[in-house]
Amino acid sequence: MGIRNLIAEISSENKESINFHKKNVFFIAGELKDIGEKFEHSFGVIYMQKRLEDM
Repeated sequence: MGIRNLIAEISSENKESINFHKKNVFFIAGELKDIGEKFEHSFGVIYMQKRLEDM
């Protein structure tokens, strides 16, 4: 299919998901800090990437 990368977009508040992706060979590719707010609490978005060609 030609897919070489998987990308995950995760709330910076979702530590369980971030840890899950790290355990599955994703790395942090970028972060947008303080771009959202929920219940008067600021949060960001973490972009994680997994290269399939390395496998």
